[in-house]
Amino acid sequence: MQSVVALWQYVQWLFEAHGWKVVGAALLFYLGRQRYREFAVRRHHQRTLAAANDPARVAVLQRETARVRTKQQDLHTQTSKVKVEKAA
Repeated sequence: MQSVVALWQYVQWLFEAHGWKVVGAALLFYLGRQRYREFAVRRHHQRTLAAANDPARVAVLQRETARVRTKQQDLHTQTSKVKVEKAA
């Protein structure tokens, strides 16, 4: 029982001597965590945007888009010809 009382007195002394430091550290941790999250979100957004606008990536996407568009136009032209031939 005496060791429990001694431990409790030691904990009280720690809070008396270093309590404000602990509270300050907890507050800095909480505020710092929020600021870091905001910073990380902004950095992720900037990096994602930079990667999306990368000229090499954009060139590949433009070629792919042109290929798909040409294929769709050819398909539409073929179906239009079939409709015109049936109507004639």
